[in-house]
Amino acid sequence: MWFIDLLKRFSFRSHTSGSVTKGIAAHTEPIRRRDLKDALAYCMRGLECFNQREYDNAIADFSDAIRLDPKNATAYYSRGLAYEMKGDNDKAIADSSEAIRLDPTLALAYCARGLSYKVKGEYDKAIADYTEAIRLNPKSAKAYYGRGNAYEKKGEKAKAVGDFDHAMKLAHVP
Repeated sequence: MWFIDLLKRFSFRSHTSGSVTKGIAAHTEPIRRRDLKDALAYCMRGLECFNQREYDNAIADFSDAIRLDPKNATAYYSRGLAYEMKGDNDKAIADSSEAIRLDPTLALAYCARGLSYKVKGEYDKAIADYTEAIRLNPKSAKAYYGRGNAYEKKGEKAKAVGDFDHAMKLAHVP
């Protein structure tokens, strides 16, 4: 989890310092100089590309991070998100599943896989993943909202409303 927090902090810092492009350049330089031979520089640049909606570049960087550190659950999770944004749900599910295999406590990976299953119309699998994300992180409004959407698509309106209400309370929506 520390890695995800680190990625968010660095991404936010580059956004607030002027432009995302500067953030991409800042993370490219250490790769070019080969100062960082671990996955971190690729993950950081991949996140910046993702934030710029440059999903192919993000996938390439996350793939390089995985090549350098094949046990990096966050890199698989992040690449899965990029695949999801491109509409490649099968690859997104595969990467989320690998992230979960590597780190079964990564609640965000369950949410990501749940979203992919929901998009594919596999609502029971989506509900199961969102339920696991909620078990791991009971304060996740995202997980409740996602599960509510899956329940709604499945036609279980009462359960959907319950999850939507809970998500709004967690997100402090009046």
